[in-house]
Amino acid sequence: MAILARVRVLVVDDEEDARFLLTLVLESEGAEVKACGSAEDALTAVKNWKPDIIVSDLCMPDYDGYWLLQTVRSLDPQSGGRTPAIAVTACTSPEERKKAARSGFQVYMPKPFETEQLVSAVKQLALK
Repeated sequence: MAILARVRVLVVDDEEDARFLLTLVLESEGAEVKACGSAEDALTAVKNWKPDIIVSDLCMPDYDGYWLLQTVRSLDPQSGGRTPAIAVTACTSPEERKKAARSGFQVYMPKPFETEQLVSAVKQLALK
């Protein structure tokens, strides 16, 4: 059985290539992936699709990953308010890392990342 079989992962990144890569890596391990190009679309997916894990970029135009997670955390648990989240980002300053944690991300992963690291983080959060 695939490592991430039956795990629903919401991928959020404004860059199409990054969404494609994240989706490819996660699907190759058996995850069911829904990819969104904006935080607004991702918020709708959280409410309607109910992912097990959110993997989001932080630095996006308009509404960023911080806004997304702060908004998700304001939802009730049945609407996805406690969905675990991983920040996958090129925004790598110590301040960005702290801001991500304050926004509700459990894991902070700088780009470029090792695919095994991403799969392991998703697996760990899915088992909690």
